[in-house]
Amino acid sequence: MAWGFFILVYNIHYFNVVYDVNQQVESWTWTVYGLVLFSTVLLFLSAGLIFPRESSADAPGMLGDFQKHGRLALIPLGLLLATSPPINRWLGGPTWISLTNLLNVVLTVLIVVAFVATRNGLRTVATLAFGGISMFGWLFVWSQPGDG
Repeated sequence: MAWGFFILVYNIHYFNVVYDVNQQVESWTWTVYGLVLFSTVLLFLSAGLIFPRESSADAPGMLGDFQKHGRLALIPLGLLLATSPPINRWLGGPTWISLTNLLNVVLTVLIVVAFVATRNGLRTVATLAFGGISMFGWLFVWSQPGDG
């Protein structure tokens, strides 16, 4: 349930990111367009994979479905966050060691931990840490409406 919320907020926040890219990029090229499209596809793919697959009475429940299918939604989200630092640099954004890019790296590591963890306790800690750091990034670090 928490990952579904995080992915929903990432989708909503992505509008601000694309708006910011539009303000910063002076001339759109196919490369810039391709990078934005690549990020969009990963984010929307993640949103599509997080939802439960089965709606019958014998469905395993939300936690069971997440462990069986929903974890796959973490792969495109992790790829999005892992490729954000090079894309940011390509578009002339923050430096490699900026807070923006460091948060993306930390969040990618937390996604890997949440994906490979076999114990629910470790997965819960990684999920809560991901949520807290993401909220910090959404509120104080990443693109906000009207920046730029």
